[in-house]
Amino acid sequence: MAQHRIMTILLFVCLSLCFEVAQSKLKKDGDPCIYSADCGSRCCHRDSPKGSGKCVQKSMRGVRCYGPNYGDPCFRSHQCNSGCCYPGSSVYKAFCVPKYDKTRKCLGPNFEDFCYSSDQCHSGCCFNKFTVRNVPVCLTKSGGECFGAPIGELYYYCPCESGLVCEKDTSRNMTNQIINDPSRRICKKPNTANN
Repeated sequence: MAQHRIMTILLFVCLSLCFEVAQSKLKKDGDPCIYSADCGSRCCHRDSPKGSGKCVQKSMRGVRCYGPNYGDPCFRSHQCNSGCCYPGSSVYKAFCVPKYDKTRKCLGPNFEDFCYSSDQCHSGCCFNKFTVRNVPVCLTKSGGECFGAPIGELYYYCPCESGLVCEKDTSRNMTNQIINDPSRRICKKPNTANN
């Protein structure tokens, strides 16, 4: 009987200590986070795709809680349990959705995946011209028309593929006459540049 009472007391003490340790590891307001689940009962909020998350109160104005479940806001597909972060009206209003199959595009680093900056793409080119849903997509490097530098974090023409340089188009071909743009630049082999 005494042993049973001692075991019950020890069990109670162990459970109390475990609860205190667990409580001490819950994050507080302002602590860094990836998902809202990292913040206990709080919310993991991000101001921008590149911004780090911080724990805040859910009731604060303008707070979006980032998490891995369906409908949770996201900036990258790896943040979602489904593996698909889908842009709503813009990449800044993206949310986790089921991936289904290859017919659903998601924010990601591969060819024709949605993107918000060039450093997100394996190719290094997030292309923002004539795209589906007005959301930029990752494209391969160019072998044709190009532009020297990105505008912000996006390209309107992808940079040249390896081994080519982006130079002014000095050719007198039919395409150049139709376009009639003296600032048009194309990818050329280095030995033909400035000819």
